[in-house]
Amino acid sequence: MGFIIHVPELQALRQACDFYGGIRAVALKAGIQNSNLSRWLKGEKTLSNQSVIKFLAAIDIPEGKVDTSKVLEWSINWIIDKKLSKGIELYFPEGEIELARAPWSRWGLDALLKQAMSLGRVSKDLPPEIYAMKQEEVRVVLRRTPGVPLTLKEFGGRVKWKEGSLEASAINISMLDLPWIDGGLSPDEFDRVWEGKNATMNDIVAYIENSQADTQEVLNLLKKKLPIKR
Repeated sequence: MGFIIHVPELQALRQACDFYGGIRAVALKAGIQNSNLSRWLKGEKTLSNQSVIKFLAAIDIPEGKVDTSKVLEWSINWIIDKKLSKGIELYFPEGEIELARAPWSRWGLDALLKQAMSLGRVSKDLPPEIYAMKQEEVRVVLRRTPGVPLTLKEFGGRVKWKEGSLEASAINISMLDLPWIDGGLSPDEFDRVWEGKNATMNDIVAYIENSQADTQEVLNLLKKKLPIKR
């Protein structure tokens, strides 16, 4: 049986590609022709059913269902001229979506300084703006160009600050939390930070085993004091 994709869904799928580096990057990840995917997203019949399956898996919607076994990792490195809501609705089709941010991801003097540093070509040393979204079992980390924070308006109407305001919705991460900065974040680590829990000894052992951390990194983790939400 063939896939029936309607035009509004194609628009959302095009925006979802932007979350994963753009159509070219998604096509490469899926192992399909970039030109065929681009034309298919415009409504042409240029992909086989098997290619559509590969495409959906590449944007973490295997067989049309969001992959909840992992943290979805999105990246936006372009200037936004529209809301992100169409793409977001593919992953969160109903209900309110909670949003949190890294402590440094807010407009202000720090953002302006990072923009200036980016112009000076030292942006590779700056952390991205980081946002976390969660609804039930769907978890998303969105990384944005350093110095260009997002506003709530750009996420669309169903996205709300986790704690009611931008100021209160900063998650407790630092620039040393590499899975948050660079990728490879596990659902357990996402949930631990999202819920404001302390790292347990099991968390530390798992971190050491999985990351080949050196002594200093382990000490940093042991010293970290995270608030426990009551």
